Amino acid sequence: MGVKLLSAEEISAIYDQGKGPTVAVVMSLQDQLVELIQRVNTLEARVNQNSQNSSKPPSSDGYRKPAPKSSREKTGLKPGGQVGHGP
Repeated sequence: MGVKLLSAEEISAIYDQGKGPTVAVVMSLQDQLVELIQRVNTLEARVNQNSQNSSKPPSSDGYRKPAPKSSREKTGLKPGGQVGHGP
């Protein structure tokens, strides 16, 4: 994919030619933008894959520690026995 960046002078010259050429350039840039957005989305999806959501082996996950999966919710109470209970 060859992306050509236009200089300020080139943009001004196209604008001075009228509406037709300006619209054509804007449409071309829009097409390139859509293509680049699709490529970014594809690459981000590929980067976010791991062994849990793809067919990749666990050894390809790297050394990141997995997120904790505890289903317990915090109660706000201190750990240990009840006050006044015991010997």
